[in-house]
Amino acid sequence: MRIFLAVVMAATLAVPAQAGKLELSPVTVEVVAPTAASTVTLKNTSGEPAKLQARLFSWAQGTTGEQLQKTVDVVASPPFVELMPNQQAVIRIVRLSKRPVAGEESYRLLIDELPKKAAPQGSMIQMVMRYSLPVFFTDGQHGGAAFDMGIWQNGDTLTVSVGNHGGEHLKISGLKASDAGGHVVSFGNGLNGYVLAGASNNFSARGALNLKGPSITVSVNSNFGHLTTTVKLR
Repeated sequence: MRIFLAVVMAATLAVPAQAGKLELSPVTVEVVAPTAASTVTLKNTSGEPAKLQARLFSWAQGTTGEQLQKTVDVVASPPFVELMPNQQAVIRIVRLSKRPVAGEESYRLLIDELPKKAAPQGSMIQMVMRYSLPVFFTDGQHGGAAFDMGIWQNGDTLTVSVGNHGGEHLKISGLKASDAGGHVVSFGNGLNGYVLAGASNNFSARGALNLKGPSITVSVNSNFGHLTTTVKLR
């Protein structure tokens, strides 16, 4: 007998997340010092029991993309949960580090659905869900948005680079680029992603029409409100 295990990522949404059999709330955790703990509520919306594992990782962004590393500074408790149908449970997120928060610390809470026991005969594919929630601990002293943008086109792929020079993450949604002729490229109406404090991130739209330079207007909705800037097309 062979078992094939497929992990499906559940995207972080701006509303209570419902994907597969699990409902989570909130989907973004932000903790301001001196508070050192918060909670996430899980609800099993399916008709079957669900076994879950909760883990926290430090979160960074670099030239190789998203980087998650094991951490002992912040923990999830309890690390394992079994939920009956329609049952709820609470995961506590606790910062154990005694070092004062300086600026903003970024983490990801991963909640994995654990696979069921294998069937006695035959081959099977088990589809399991992974939920990834952003967690931020901040000193509450950061200022407003401070960012720069770049834009370039390679074939039918348009890429916008966002550099965050502020002390707080940028949460980006509804990213759009337009030229003077009124041509608009949308990167999606929902959540596009995050740019962590002091980091940069790239967002790409494939199948994009060609924008005419030299000046392109880029607009986004963010946790700092609606942001608009004009950049040169490279």
